[in-house]
Amino acid sequence: MKIKKFDESIDSEIDKVKGFDITYFELFPLLKGLEKARPGIKKRVWDFLCEDHYDDRFEPIQGRILNINLFYFGVGDEYELEYIKKYPKEIEHWKKIHPENFIKDSKEFELRLDFNFIWYIYEKEIKDVEAFPVLIDW
Repeated sequence: MKIKKFDESIDSEIDKVKGFDITYFELFPLLKGLEKARPGIKKRVWDFLCEDHYDDRFEPIQGRILNINLFYFGVGDEYELEYIKKYPKEIEHWKKIHPENFIKDSKEFELRLDFNFIWYIYEKEIKDVEAFPVLIDW
């Protein structure tokens, strides 16, 4: 049996898809840069990411890139997110389905504020709020 050489005409039989670039942010410098405005954000977010994973989307890609679902704890009206301007009823929806995320001084409340703050600061750079890619390089 002979093996055929690559035939360039095969390209006409293949439908290629376009590749996408992933824009990611370095987690530790990102959190450090927000620490003055939201004291404790670095510890709270890192502790949360080190806990048992609540969502498969938190699994690191090749052990280095982690997708954080900034929408995980919902949205509030503390920051003027474009999303809230577009969908103002979302706040009441989240309060109804996850009231624990709106109890002041609770862990969930603080994490919701942290994630909403990251979303607010990086809103223009975020392509998918449910998969915000960060590099967790030591």
